[in-house]
Amino acid sequence: MDLPAEGEIRGFSVQETGVPVGFQKPLVFAMIDVQKLRVFAPLVGVPDPGALRVGARVRLAPRRVGDDPDGRPRYLPAFTPVST
Repeated sequence: MDLPAEGEIRGFSVQETGVPVGFQKPLVFAMIDVQKLRVFAPLVGVPDPGALRVGARVRLAPRRVGDDPDGRPRYLPAFTPVST
């Protein structure tokens, strides 16, 4: 089943300390309602985490995380806030 392109934030967490090397600070993770599914995924492209709100619209923005053993790309479902 393919995910729809947009969803809505149901809850989120902002991690500013203990961020692993190679990851941008802060890390933002969210519970996203997408149709009748609830997905736990990172939020990317968040200029001001303090401005995030439950109910905000987000758009699917998958991130390539590597390749499988056969060389096919692997993606992580991530979301970005929808500008209003």
